Amino acid sequence: YIVMEYVDGMTLREYLNERGGKLSSRETVHFISQILKALEHAHANGVVHRDIKPQNIMLLDNGQLRMMDFGIARISRADNHISPEQAKGDETDRTSDIYSVGVMMYEMLSGHLPFDADDVVEVAIKQISDEPRSLHELAPEVPYALVEITEKAMAKLPQNRYPSARAMLEALDTYV
Repeated sequence: YIVMEYVDGMTLREYLNERGGKLSSRETVHFISQILKALEHAHANGVVHRDIKPQNIMLLDNGQLRMMDFGIARISRADNHISPEQAKGDETDRTSDIYSVGVMMYEMLSGHLPFDADDVVEVAIKQISDEPRSLHELAPEVPYALVEITEKAMAKLPQNRYPSARAMLEALDTYV
């Protein structure tokens, strides 16, 4: 059997839904920073999450987050948050997690997923070949520095993303 900590709270997905699917820039940075710190620790210990999405983040009453479902190696039904290399079935690394964090930021700041379709295969194809609608167009109130951070995290090619959770966290710290 497995013994796990009981986490009393709601998922980030539930929290987003309660707030109409969109959060303020300040709240987004607060949550994303915590997620990046957890990923930095995981990556330093050789763990790539591979399934970063709002459903796998628990929000506690004190505003802290807990990342859930570490070590899932397969793609779940919430394929909007997977990286293009995961959609192709290629090897994944920590930059795949960075991509997923970028997708979460995009969703939190705009209230929309970057890629939407009727089925998982269509979403995967869009992940590989399509560019998302400009975050700046969808949410013009979002500071441009946050738009740039989000877009860099969501770069199609892994080498164009932040090389680590620490690097993305530093970019967010510079923004704040």
